[in-house]
Order: sequence, then structure tokens, then C-alpha cells
Amino acid sequence: MKVDQFCNTAENIARNYRTQYRLGGVGEHDGDLWFFDCCGLIKAIIWGWCGDTNYRRGGVVFPAQGESTNGLPDVGANKMFEEYCYDKSTDFAKIERGELVWMDGHIGIYIGNRLVAEATSAWDNKVLLSDIGMQGQRSSNGRQVYSWTHHGKFKCLEYSNPTYKFKKGDIVTLNGWLHKSKDTGSATTGEYHDYVWTISNVSNGEYPYELNTIGWCRESYLSPYSSNDYKQKYEKELLNSKDLQKQLENLKKDKENLQAKINNAIKTLK
Repeated sequence: MKVDQFCNTAENIARNYRTQYRLGGVGEHDGDLWFFDCCGLIKAIIWGWCGDTNYRRGGVVFPAQGESTNGLPDVGANKMFEEYCYDKSTDFAKIERGELVWMDGHIGIYIGNRLVAEATSAWDNKVLLSDIGMQGQRSSNGRQVYSWTHHGKFKCLEYSNPTYKFKKGDIVTLNGWLHKSKDTGSATTGEYHDYVWTISNVSNGEYPYELNTIGWCRESYLSPYSSNDYKQKYEKELLNSKDLQKQLENLKKDKENLQAKINNAIKTLK
């Protein structure tokens, strides 16, 4: 399944369907509500859920025991993340649309723009869109409940391989925000303008570029480093400095000439 189809279906369920959290729910409906639990939401989409009320599970093709539908057997949240996710990480500054987010016993779908689609009893007891922070904080309407601990790519999805403008080792200038990664502790982050950096790593996500192993930033914040630009800037500053030095020397000479005139005037008066 394509990432966009997966994420769009999850978002559509959260925004446009009357749902209710039910342990073991995989897209069943009672004529009014659709029932999902956290891993049931993911399984239902992979197994073909389309909201068709002519079917008890909305179009889901439930796999036979020991088998799978579209590459996914009937597994729980922990096993789904442990065995059916890869490129796992605890760095939520680098997360890609379509990845699964996980904490022990619970799982959700990252749909982009710092939003997660999840079936949960934590807030409104339904499928909803929650917010995710840069360290995995999980909140809805400003109220935080636990935090996601890991994220990873889902083996049942086809991820695109974005083409990035820069590569590891490129020297760039940063005009924008540098985001702190999980390993930097109190490293400086914030807005930088005309700072020169080296790209230390490139990874998929909203902030694909790591700079000097300190933090991560968006592609739109970067420009290629041009040594000629900086050479011209340096040479201009050097010329200005030389001009100032020349002016200082001229003032010094003027002072010496003035002092000589003063001395001559004093001698004449004597």
C-alpha cells in the first residue's frame, strides 16, 4: 500500500466517521458507530477497510489463522512494532509520514504535520488526531497523556525515496531554525543567519539535514556555501579595513603636521 493511501484513510476515519474505541475492534460497525482499537485501526486499513456498510467490517478481509492479508497477520500492538517495523528510532525530530509511532502496549500512525491518527481511550474514546512533540510528547487539546517512545517505517507500506538537494559532507549556510536532536543535550538551537555548517547526516523526515552533528533543519533553510561569496565579502571587509587604516595614518600625519606648525609658531613668538 502507498503511504498516502494509508495516511489519508486514517485521517478520513478520524475526521469524518463516527467511531468508538473498542478493544479488539477492527472496523466493525453497528449502523451508527465504527469500532477500532489502536492496532485494529492499522490492521483494518491494511486489510482493505473502505467504510462500506454492506460489510460487517467495512470491507476488511480478515486473514485466516496463521495467514496474513496484504502482508500483515493478526498481531497486537507490540508485535506489530517489533516485527513489522524497521529503521526504528527514538528521535522524533526525524519522523516520516506513514511511520508507526509506538509506546509499550499502544500504537498509532504518523500522518505528517506533527499529527498522529490513533484509536484511543485516553481522551474522547474514539479514533482521533493527536499532536506529537519533538521528543514524542502525546497530547490533544493541550492535555498530555504519556509519550511515544519509538517510531519506525511499516513493512506493509511503500515509502518514496525523496530526492534531497544536499548530501552528507556538503558545506551550506543556514538561514532559519536549527532543531536539537536527542543526543545533543543542551546544544545550542535556534535561528541562525549566514552561519556556515557541514551536513553530517541526511535522513528522511521533516528535518532531513543534520548539521555539525548538533541539530536538524529543513531543506528550505539551507543554501549552498559559496566560497566566492565569502571571499568577496572578506575582501570587501579587508578593503574597508585598509581604507580605515589609511585614514588613520593620514590623520596621524595631519596631527604631526599640525604639531610642527604649532611648534614653529611658538618659536616665532619667542
